[in-house]
Amino acid sequence: CEGDEWLRNHKPRISIYQSGGPFEMNADHPFVTTFQNAIQHIIGEEQTAKGTTSGCDSRIWKNIAKCPTIQYGPGNMAQCHTINEYMPLDQYKKAILSYAALILEWCGR
Repeated sequence: CEGDEWLRNHKPRISIYQSGGPFEMNADHPFVTTFQNAIQHIIGEEQTAKGTTSGCDSRIWKNIAKCPTIQYGPGNMAQCHTINEYMPLDQYKKAILSYAALILEWCGR
């Protein structure tokens, strides 16, 4: 701020309102494998668990609530939250069916 007259006289105030690191789920966790099987049943292809570098609230569910957590959704991550964001309707429908299959399988235990 010292190098700019306006900033020198109007110093910004910074406060941390949220913090938290990433989260990790074991790929062998029953919740993960159950969801992989549910998706495979709907989509017809074997599914693999993989990480992402995007930020999301999943870390809160896993790290604080200690709830088994996955991050899954239709569309392309490169298109996510961009101008003119869209997703193919067939992916949207398959995601809904995948969530339903997970609920039926996981809650039916």
